[in-house]
Amino acid sequence: MKKMLVITMVVVTVLLAASVPALAESEKAAIVLKGDDHPYGCFTSQLPGAFLITYDAVHTVGNSSGLVKLVCHFEIPEGYAPEKAYKAEGFGCGIYFPTGSVVTMNSRFVATPGGTATMECTYKP
Repeated sequence: MKKMLVITMVVVTVLLAASVPALAESEKAAIVLKGDDHPYGCFTSQLPGAFLITYDAVHTVGNSSGLVKLVCHFEIPEGYAPEKAYKAEGFGCGIYFPTGSVVTMNSRFVATPGGTATMECTYKP
């Protein structure tokens, strides 16, 4: 079941945090969180005039080299989709992880007139 909330506001904040995650000890280990196994939701205010939240379409991967990537997919409610593709990048993005959290400016958000949006945030140590 999709749990979406849209509140009109313009705030540039996404999951804030401050420490680097310690990951699995193996050189090739990775931790993958997605779907019902993902304990956190994802939210953004990058779409002007809307605040988007999803709990179902969140995917986070972290590997033993310290790379952490968050991908969130949103459905934009009727009336809030942009008339043409809207893109934003370089905004602050916090990624919560079971072993810690990171903050990165390596971020990208795309919203489409079809009513979907994707946010990607990547932390590279």
